Amino acid sequence: MRRRHRLTELEQREHLALRFGLILRRDFGPLAVREGASSEVRRALAVPYYSLLHHANVVPRAATAQRGRLIGSIAVQVDAAGLSARAVSARAEQIARVLIAEYDAHGIIYGVRATTWDSAAGTGRVDLELASSADVPSQHAVTGGDLTPVLTAMLEAVRPAGTELAVVRDPFDVREQPASSWRWVFPIRSGEAVEEFHDLHREMSFAVLSRLVTAQPRDLRPLKSVPAHYVDLPGGQ
Repeated sequence: MRRRHRLTELEQREHLALRFGLILRRDFGPLAVREGASSEVRRALAVPYYSLLHHANVVPRAATAQRGRLIGSIAVQVDAAGLSARAVSARAEQIARVLIAEYDAHGIIYGVRATTWDSAAGTGRVDLELASSADVPSQHAVTGGDLTPVLTAMLEAVRPAGTELAVVRDPFDVREQPASSWRWVFPIRSGEAVEEFHDLHREMSFAVLSRLVTAQPRDLRPLKSVPAHYVDLPGGQ
């Protein structure tokens, strides 16, 4: 982020493509517009790489998944707190369908089931039925309503050859709701590029959060009207 000159969007896109293999989707529109955005928000949105990697927290909390502007970039909701065992299984299955549809997977997840589930505590076990060349365990303990262990296993099962799947958070979302359970996934070329991507993302996130310190809550909430291409939910929202 520490550059002698301000990077153009083209320079940012070229860097993401050449170093990490991240390319802009042809069918994806510009960042959703926040009408009457405060100066803090405008400055945060202008941080290099932010508008290519994230959406500025535009998708409603009721959604379960959303697509990013770069090929292979998606975000999923991993919160299962307060859900019944049936609802947990349905949410995990929905996440699996999104992952399988997004990646040219070498594995497939064809069943998810929450067992011994305590809805109040968000604790139990989630079993995956899958076929993958990767050595992925089928049983996963969940605590605190956090499906991250299940997401991690699913990602390993469907991970395209020659890539690592980096999991990060949108700093706008972190600022508006620190305990948010949205997780963004980016397919990065295997090797040192993965660590470099995490470094770039941390630096970008710090710059965004620094500009949002004094932002008002109303400037950070998800938008009420969201372009259709941001949300990718099997069966609708």
